Amino acid sequence: MTNYKLLTTSLIILALLIGSQSVLSDPIPGQAVLKMTAGGKPDDLLRGSGAQVNDSIPGRQTYLIGMDSPDDLAALVEELETDSQVIYIEPNYSLKLPESFQMSISFPDDFAPPFLFGVEPNSFYNQPVLYSIGIEQAQEVATGNGITIAVIDNGVDFSHPLLSTRLSDSGYDFIALDNDPSYEAGEVAGHGTFVSGLIALTAPDCQILSLRAFDANGNGNSFAIAEAISYAVDQGADLINMSFGSYENSRVIAHACNSAITAGLPMVAASGNNATIVPTYPAAYPGIIAVSGINSAGGLAEFSNYGDYIDVCAPAVDLYSSLAGDDLWGTWSGTSFSAPLVSATCAMVLQIRPDYSTFLMEEYLRQTASLEFTWGFLTPPDPAFGFGRLDVANSVLQAATTEVVEYGDLNGNGTVNIGDIVFLLRQFQGNGQTAVAPGNPDVNCDGIIDTVDIEYFIKRVFHNGPRSGGCQ
Repeated sequence: MTNYKLLTTSLIILALLIGSQSVLSDPIPGQAVLKMTAGGKPDDLLRGSGAQVNDSIPGRQTYLIGMDSPDDLAALVEELETDSQVIYIEPNYSLKLPESFQMSISFPDDFAPPFLFGVEPNSFYNQPVLYSIGIEQAQEVATGNGITIAVIDNGVDFSHPLLSTRLSDSGYDFIALDNDPSYEAGEVAGHGTFVSGLIALTAPDCQILSLRAFDANGNGNSFAIAEAISYAVDQGADLINMSFGSYENSRVIAHACNSAITAGLPMVAASGNNATIVPTYPAAYPGIIAVSGINSAGGLAEFSNYGDYIDVCAPAVDLYSSLAGDDLWGTWSGTSFSAPLVSATCAMVLQIRPDYSTFLMEEYLRQTASLEFTWGFLTPPDPAFGFGRLDVANSVLQAATTEVVEYGDLNGNGTVNIGDIVFLLRQFQGNGQTAVAPGNPDVNCDGIIDTVDIEYFIKRVFHNGPRSGGCQ
């Protein structure tokens, strides 16, 4: 653990030195986003200015306005900022999918056999991630049946044999402004298809609502993303996957996320691929489940962003999934592909516990994440790994457990979770707290409270280890 703390510290120092490079999204010339108070009419506000309304988000009093001269628009924005009808007015920011920004590329599998549901390609149905985070075990209990995940990305290949039966016909394209969110050829054309394939791998019975807010080269904008989030809410999606991010704290995206939070939708966002501690949005917004990426050794992926906003980490390196077009399958790396593993886990939990809304789901995933890594035990929260590694099996199985587990309820709140581990750590540090029945901080019954008790407790509660020897 010490080596990883040193590594994390080094990464933070490095990020502070170089993290200012290429971290801000660029305003799109001649475009601004306007949000007005209830009853406000944009046409009246803009009359005589030369600006026009190009698009709007239904029911949100939010408008995309355009003007031929960027300088004239900037002057108009400054003027309208103080108008009593205006809640905010800001540039429409450009965004890019993390993998396109980092020039991350997929590696097509030219030798994949024909698709056989649940069998082939073997590299998909038997890849290490199925076992490393407990997907197979979790699928014995839940598969995401009845749950719809909105995937905001750059479209999907509707003809792909893995996805053709899993895609909702209610999707929308916020780039072309039509009802066909299919992918188009480009540098990262298969991004949305790859993300959707990982959802299908993990929660095979969920439905995917494809919302295209990025083009084939990975280019999007803040208004289109806010439109997509609002559309997902209006369409009754159960949760939202957001494998993208911006270093600009856009108010239109923040407001859209708040509306989804109000509606109770869990939202999952990738942290990004710049290896920086600079916060990315929407991942850093309160209530958003922020996901960093790890490699096969359990260390932070060399490209993954990190920081105190991270909730959980998940595999991000050399994942195998569906690709768009002639290249049906391939391998890709990025935090964009950690996020759908978490989203699919949320779908499985929601199948069992449909009342697990935004903040409750975020806290639940923190509590059921694994603290045991190949290199040792994590002390959360950690800027690289958050509250632990995604543990699909533990999250789903605990959601399905109806019996009250009293063992290890050290803080006496009626549940056994990460709070009890924190309680035990504080006991070990000698801060004067007193354990209450039925818990006992000496969980291995050797008469002393030490690090062995911490390890014993974690293994017992979260990994089905041996029960206490009767001293509680």
